[in-house]
Amino acid sequence: MLLAFTSCNNWDKNYQTVYNPQPAIEKDGFPINNPVFISNIVDARPQQERIPLDPNVSPLLLIPLWPYDHSTTSPVLRYTYMQTDMLNTLKHLIAEDIRTSGIFSYITTQSYGVTGSQEAEYAAKIPDDAYVLEIEIKKALWSRYVTTYCLSYPGSLLWLFAPESYGSVSISIEAKLYSPSDRSKALVQTTISKEVSCTEWSYDQINYQPPISEFKLAEMFPEIMTDLRAFLIKSLDKSKKD
Repeated sequence: MLLAFTSCNNWDKNYQTVYNPQPAIEKDGFPINNPVFISNIVDARPQQERIPLDPNVSPLLLIPLWPYDHSTTSPVLRYTYMQTDMLNTLKHLIAEDIRTSGIFSYITTQSYGVTGSQEAEYAAKIPDDAYVLEIEIKKALWSRYVTTYCLSYPGSLLWLFAPESYGSVSISIEAKLYSPSDRSKALVQTTISKEVSCTEWSYDQINYQPPISEFKLAEMFPEIMTDLRAFLIKSLDKSKKD
């Protein structure tokens, strides 16, 4: 996912994925005078959703006339060992979008590696008048159907002309906003879920680019940010009325 957001592929420009934040909102009362503090993103997915794809995990495709083999796996495959960097990248992309949105006067973010005695120091860095935004990844899943067209392994030759697999990539995040006056209980929270179809071709792996599933995650990011912006604006409007 990290490279899906930031890399450029020289082989096919269709796979170049660059995220450009939407323009600042134009709404009375914004930006508000308060800043926002964005905590580190938490990966709260079940363990089975974090397992990277193992193409040899099932022998079913060796059986002639077997139509397909289904797997549910992490959309981030080859670069799974960079999991922390992926979460950090996602956090800063969200931060950049919120900064561009003009919702808050300014933003600040948590640094990774804050544990033990440093936790108190981290808490002290949150401005007293800041809202706190916490985000958890509840789901990030590649539902993948691999087919050899009922011909067992010889059927994989058809991947030169037909899809290797089909299915979908889905993501679900939970966002919580805490007010400056109460950091113990979320002021409001919401769940944002997106899903997009994902058809995999054998040439998707040319030039050692990330799996197509990572590009699909990047493809959904602007929609996620549209909903997250709307959530923040609605929450702050409600907070002003209360």
